[in-house]
Amino acid sequence: MIYIFFKRKTFIVFIILFLLINSCGVKRASIGADNELVVIASLKDRKSTEVILQYIFDDTVFTPQPEPVYKIKFIEPKNFEDLKQQTSLIVSSFGNDLKNSGTKLVRQLLGEKKFIDTISGNNQFIISKDQFAKNQLFMIVNSPNESSILESLNGKENWIKGLFEEKYNSRQKSFLFSDARQTELEQRLLGTYFWSIKIPWGWNIIKEVPDSNFIWLGKELPYQWISVQWEYLNNTLDSSTVNNMVYTFPKINYKNIQFNSYKFSLVQGINDTWFDWEASGIWESIQEAKGGPFKLFIKIDNLNKRIFLINFLIHYPGKNKSNYIRQMELIASTINFENIK
Repeated sequence: MIYIFFKRKTFIVFIILFLLINSCGVKRASIGADNELVVIASLKDRKSTEVILQYIFDDTVFTPQPEPVYKIKFIEPKNFEDLKQQTSLIVSSFGNDLKNSGTKLVRQLLGEKKFIDTISGNNQFIISKDQFAKNQLFMIVNSPNESSILESLNGKENWIKGLFEEKYNSRQKSFLFSDARQTELEQRLLGTYFWSIKIPWGWNIIKEVPDSNFIWLGKELPYQWISVQWEYLNNTLDSSTVNNMVYTFPKINYKNIQFNSYKFSLVQGINDTWFDWEASGIWESIQEAKGGPFKLFIKIDNLNKRIFLINFLIHYPGKNKSNYIRQMELIASTINFENIK
């Protein structure tokens, strides 16, 4: 009896040791909002750091109030250990004064040789993935002064922003599409209309008009809408034609909504964009004081010679909307087509 108990106890201890040993090298998943940049910098360096980051992450959406796509959250260097698992983590330092808490932290992270190499060289941005947590992007900014870092940047801003965008999109796609997708609805759209998009849980069809080739999807809290209309492509698209299609779209399909010319933008897609045209601006209700940002994408279905207009609207008064806008753009970008037999 004692022998059996001893064997069981030994087995339990062995399992615990096995789990501890194997978990040592496993990093936890990163935490924090995907559109938030957690920046570790001393009070002295915050102004220069903010100038650099706003130069890189310069995107603004109008809702109609201007709203930055990325939120910058400054943290004291003494709190680094508590926050080093944040999904977008930046440590910034200017100068070599080790009395500066930010500079002292950067030197600890880089080591003496790397610290000197970066501050005196051209590569004053050090970027790594999964440094302290999975799905994390970690960046160190180390420079003698603000003018030197701007010189070091020298066209790298799009590359740096692209890395953060790639991580954002990857995490958001996992959030939106990994679990509880409405695959039955997606398959019904594909089987009926020979196109479909990925539809996350919580989205429902508000209106479906087969004769007008129009589908309207909606989600509450906050109010978000995505609508799709399509027709056969008969004419070549130029900016004037597209502009007219954009402004006509709400009049035909919503009746009581119109697009305002305030901050209106229309751009043509390039090789690495999923859309052919993109319009953005502000929508407003004709009947009541209601409105918000909109985007409308035009996508050509080359399989069947059709043109698709994909529009999304959001109504979330007084609240930040940029993250929801980006989520809906990710949903819209999943549109796919099947050959009509």
